[in-house]
Amino acid sequence: MIMTDPSFLFPEIWFRDVSAQVERPMEEGVAYATGFATANFAKLICTMDEKEVYRKMVQQLDTVFALLGPEHYLDGVVESLPLPSSVYLAGKMQ
Repeated sequence: MIMTDPSFLFPEIWFRDVSAQVERPMEEGVAYATGFATANFAKLICTMDEKEVYRKMVQQLDTVFALLGPEHYLDGVVESLPLPSSVYLAGKMQ
């Protein structure tokens, strides 16, 4: 997903469905979201506390997911899609 809002911390976020790899299956599914940042985005992130980076990424995903409509889903209509902040588990930076 490419994101052009100048207030966002990550201009690009990739998603990977890992539902089949979790020990106990969940109805909603499980995915990793990986944020990519270079240039000035990366410089800004390097000045921030790690927990603040995670908070801002999840907040960014909340904003984007709240704007999604049925026309954005690849596999048909999704009845409900939780906000990422309500299902966020953890983060890791490298």
